[in-house]
This record gives sequence, structure tokens and C-alpha cells, in this order.
Amino acid sequence: MINNQILELANLCNGELINYNQEKENFDSICIDTRKMNRNSVFIPLIGKNFDGHDFVDEAFSKGALAAIVKKDFKGKNKNLIKVKDTLEALQIIAFSNRCNWNGVCVGITGSAGKTTVKELCHHIVSTTYSSHKNFGNFNNHIGLPITLIDLNESHKYLIAEIGMNQPGEIKFLSNFLQPEISIITEIGLAHAENFNSLEDIAYEKSAIIRHLTTNNTSILDIDSSWYSFLKKQTQSKILSVSLNNNGSINGLYNGYDKLKVEGYNYQLPIPGRFMAKNVLKSIALGKFLGIDNDKINEGISSYKPLKYRWEKKVINKVTWINDAYNANPLSMNSSIEAFSKIKSKRKCVVIGTMHELGKFTQSEHIKLFKYVDSFDFDMWIVIGNWDIDIFDFKKGKCFKNIETASEFLNDWTNPDDYIFIKASRSEKFEEFLNN
Repeated sequence: MINNQILELANLCNGELINYNQEKENFDSICIDTRKMNRNSVFIPLIGKNFDGHDFVDEAFSKGALAAIVKKDFKGKNKNLIKVKDTLEALQIIAFSNRCNWNGVCVGITGSAGKTTVKELCHHIVSTTYSSHKNFGNFNNHIGLPITLIDLNESHKYLIAEIGMNQPGEIKFLSNFLQPEISIITEIGLAHAENFNSLEDIAYEKSAIIRHLTTNNTSILDIDSSWYSFLKKQTQSKILSVSLNNNGSINGLYNGYDKLKVEGYNYQLPIPGRFMAKNVLKSIALGKFLGIDNDKINEGISSYKPLKYRWEKKVINKVTWINDAYNANPLSMNSSIEAFSKIKSKRKCVVIGTMHELGKFTQSEHIKLFKYVDSFDFDMWIVIGNWDIDIFDFKKGKCFKNIETASEFLNDWTNPDDYIFIKASRSEKFEEFLNN
């Protein structure tokens, strides 16, 4: 694992060690955020569009940092400054070195929707039997994944990590860092589509996580997916197929609401719906592949709780709100609306907002969404945004320009025991519905 000596760290990331203090040689951790700084850490300031972490180097040392990895033109006079060409590159070099020195088994997960849920479920299942590490929240990009890899240690037998993408080449780049021995691809759809020409391009990008796998590795794939044949051709690995239609190596019998039976064993879904049943089935498949028994798998699923803004329930004035507004794309929208339709209640209302990063698909995918939600027998559905009112001709839905006006309408419309479901892209800040 990472050598905890400042001098060795400087050599690892090809840095120049300035103002070396031998009395403070051994560090305990690496940090990129002074708000989460522990004493005896090494601080790595990153540079973004609207910030420069170098502005916080002095603060890091005041909080007990032993060293900082900084860009070459940094003028600070602190002890143990390691000067490098690019601090992000240094972070990635350290992370990759730690991954290469780790002897456990890595499970890599990607997809357009469901990857965080599957990652969390897999981690909960594996942790019932083995020491397991994961990336926290959605730390799944070129910064979050290196932080995850740096935190790996010898006690971890498994790493369960998701990777995401916004543009072509990212999944290949992150897969090279992650080096999974087992890969899971969740659903494929139009997420982050603005930088891709077609759904086929997105599928090809996602398949990079299985393309490098060898015959000694394993891919867990949904044989019912229209992309199964395409994905199977992208890898030399063994295939562990899952199915809700009795076509796979691991088959699940879904009861249409919130239960799943696999090989005669009954599992309670954390959230109702077919989409969640697929997520749970992939996670069960991993557990079985690793030799974890049914009771332990069930224990892991039962201990899983959705993350913040993912199917969060909150009762306000006897009205139940389901906040699924962590993020949204056409695939996750449809699956969540379908799941909400399964809930038994007197009256139900769906509130949907804009799905971002769809590029040329924006108009067509939103029109498809409006038609889809209108096909259900909801008592009310609402869209927030500047949409042409003609889109809603002959539909039951209402369009409001903003959250405030929609909230005013809902305050008058709702009765006790009603259920309201809200979902949109994260930047729409739909949690504000619960504050009005």
C-alpha cells in the first residue's frame, strides 16, 4: 500500500520536495478538502473552473497537515511542499499505485441508471461476510475514483466501485484505473447524452468496463436487455447472466410490486418496481458468485437504505412526499414513475422537472416522458419548466413555470393520505417543494 513517508510520496508522484522537515516525515492520510482535514494529512489542492485549492494550503497546515502536493509555481513557504506539474495527475498516480499494490478483488459497476443503487446493494451484501470498501455517494469520476482507491488498505478483501461518464473515453480511462476482476453493467439509456451522437455510442462507451476483462474475469449482464448480445461481443470474460424472464444463469421471479424470488428464496425489495427488482437481482448474482449464502444476502439487502434524495419519504400535513430528485434521465424517470404507480394510496400525483444533459434529444425525450406519465391513471401530474403549452393538449397534466406556483396549486389540491412523487435533474433543486 502507500508508503507513508513524505520523501517516498514525493518520489512516487515525480515531485520536487521543498523545505523538507525530517521531524515530520510520516503522514496518516491524503485529503483534497480542508473541511474534512485530519491532522498528519497530506493536502492535495485541486484546481476547478471556479476555484483553486491552493488558496487553502495555509489553512490545511494550520489544521495539522504534514505536507502539501502543489503546482510548481506555488510560492508558499510551508514545510514539506511537494511541487508537481499537475496536482490532479499526482492524485491519480498515487491512487493507481495503491490499487496496484492492493491484493483484493475489485467489482466495477457502470450503466446509465441504477449503478449507485447496485453498488450500495453489492457492498451491503458483500460486507455481511467479507471486509468491503466502496466509493462513497457518487464519487465515480476522475477525482472521486482516485480518492476511493487511495483509501484502500490491506484489510479490504473486496472493492465495490461505480464509475460514471460525461463524455467519450471516460469509462475506458477509469476502468484502466480501477482494473476490475468482476464487472456489472446496469441499464443503458440516454444519460449524459449531450456529448454522444446515439444510444449505440453510449452503449459502446459503457462496455469499456468489460472490454479489457480476460477469460479469468466475469461480467454480470442482464440477458433480457436489448443490449445483451452487443455487450457479450465486447468481452472475453465469462458471462454470468441474470433474468426476470427465466432466461439466465440466475433467474428472479418478480411479483409485480415489491418481492423477488431467486432460486426458491424470497427477497423484499427496498423500493417497489421492476427496475429495482433488476438492480437487486444483479446484486444477488454477485453474492451467489462470491459464495455468500441466501440468509446473508437477504441480510445485506435488508440493511440497504436509499441515499439522500433517492426515494426519500417525508410526511407533511398527512401528505406523503416521495423525493427521488437526486438526478434524472429518461431511463430513471420511467422506472421511478412505474414504481410509484405500484404504490397503493387514495390519490397520487407525479411532479416532474427538466432532465438535463440530453443535447439534441432534449425535446423528443421530454415529449416521450409526458406521454408516458399520462398513460398512467394518476389523479394529477405536473411538469415544471418553460414548455410549450400545446405539448399538453389532450393530456391530463398541468405545466407550471416554477416550484413556487406549483406548490401553491398543490397546497390547494392535496388531501390527507395523498402521495406526491417528485423527480428532476439535480440542478432543478426539487427538494424545495418540501420547504414550501
